[in-house]
Amino acid sequence: MKTIHYCILIMILIFIVGVGFKEGFFYIPSRQFTITPKETIKIEIELIGWREVTGYSSTIEQCDDTPFITASGERVRHGTIACPWYFPFGTKVLIEDIIYTCEDRMNSRYVHRFDIWFPDEESAIEFGKQILEVKKVELILY
Repeated sequence: MKTIHYCILIMILIFIVGVGFKEGFFYIPSRQFTITPKETIKIEIELIGWREVTGYSSTIEQCDDTPFITASGERVRHGTIACPWYFPFGTKVLIEDIIYTCEDRMNSRYVHRFDIWFPDEESAIEFGKQILEVKKVELILY
């Protein structure tokens, strides 16, 4: 009778826990594995300087007749920022520990201003106009 109980217990362990039988001993195979990165990521941060940063939302008054589409053709979303013309689309900027992606353009008269997108006008107004430290972030894969 004890042999039947041991056999049932062993079958339950094999089924539930993943216990195996190897070289005469029971073992529990390791569930850990190592991931070897194929690429190394280098992060470069370049100080742009202290710049005027404002907030905007998707309203026709603040944008053109397609307020939810950025100048790059992307839809606005959290992390969207309007940058001066000399920043290529896709450039990452760091402002107050948040990384934004340049997907929209400032009016050409604002050469040193950045404009963070907010989902509603109240949040943009609450953010207001601030002088903040702006840094360019570049991720390099090699």
